[in-house]
Amino acid sequence: MEDNNQANAVSLSIDHDPQTRKGCFSDFSMAATNGPNTRLDFISTDIPGENGSVRGVLSARVYMTNESLIALRDMLNSHTEGWEVTAHGDAE
Repeated sequence: MEDNNQANAVSLSIDHDPQTRKGCFSDFSMAATNGPNTRLDFISTDIPGENGSVRGVLSARVYMTNESLIALRDMLNSHTEGWEVTAHGDAE
C-alpha cells in the first residue's frame, strides 16, 4: 500500500515577510462554519481585566475550506498522537 503522504507530496515554496515569520501566540481558539468554509479565530488571553476576568486579543484569523480543515485535523491528530499533557499544559 502506498503512503498517502508520499502520494500527495508537493514541492512548496513559501514567501513570507519577517513579521509573519515571527508568528503569534494563541492560547484559545474558536471556529465558525458558514457553508463550505470555516473561520478559525486564534486569541491571546493575556490581558488581565477587572474582578479576575481576562481580556482576549485576536492574534490571527484563518479562513479554510471545510475539506482543508479536515485535512488539518487529521494532520494534528497524527502529529500529537501519543502526547500526554502535564499539569502545567506542557506536552511530553
